[in-house]
Amino acid sequence: MKQHLGRQLLKYFAAVSIVGGLLALPNPASAAPLPKPASAAPLNYYALGDSYSAGNDAGQYYSKPTSACQRSADAYPVIFAKSTGSNIGTQATSATAPSHFVACSGATMNNISGPARQYPTEPPGQRNVAGLAKANLITVTIGGNDVGGTSLGFGNILADCVDDLTTTCDQKYGWIATSNPNPKTPGIPDLLGPLYNTYLGIKAKAPTARIIVLTYPQIFAPSLKTCGGTNGISTSEMSWIRARWTQLNDVIMQAASDAGVGILQIENLFKGHY
Repeated sequence: MKQHLGRQLLKYFAAVSIVGGLLALPNPASAAPLPKPASAAPLNYYALGDSYSAGNDAGQYYSKPTSACQRSADAYPVIFAKSTGSNIGTQATSATAPSHFVACSGATMNNISGPARQYPTEPPGQRNVAGLAKANLITVTIGGNDVGGTSLGFGNILADCVDDLTTTCDQKYGWIATSNPNPKTPGIPDLLGPLYNTYLGIKAKAPTARIIVLTYPQIFAPSLKTCGGTNGISTSEMSWIRARWTQLNDVIMQAASDAGVGILQIENLFKGHY
């Protein structure tokens, strides 16, 4: 499903006048208004976040500065930049990811804020990448890998839901829907404050940029009856996963609103493409 995310997102961007109207979305009070496309210089664009921004599973991966991030030449930040003439940074070679394209598969909020590096060749926190202070557009997807703790995350939960044939997903991981007093294993409601602080941290590094937070698209169609056959995820489990997806997106949108950054709700982006 994710291999087509870039092109689908570009269409979605156009539908909300991001291409035609140069991001005609609610603008943070601190951000300077962007000029009209006809007279504007190219957007100085930075893409932060996790696999949904990096383009994991899309193929055409850049091998530098590391192949581990699985940054794809078909990811939406690259497609958006090419289609709008935005500046997404320089490339030393064709195998090197554009320097403003720092989203990395597996990233957590700690990998946005730093100071630890996700990989040795990565910046000490994505928000600390060189030149971010001069950005006038930043997009970010983050939070999915923080659900249940940085050693768990939604990806591992989904994988376990498929592999575990003895316990249903909601029975095993139902606790993520509620607040958890242990900060190392946060439930989805507990991510509100950390997400808010993450967005504020990006704003502090790029005070004049328009920051757009993207939600996560649902991966299961509401009408889907089976996934992976009899040994996969049941209908009831898919309904539970969809509910948790929506819950996380609601927390993301609340945190973004509280932090005064833009929101692009794409939960139903894959409708008609499941």
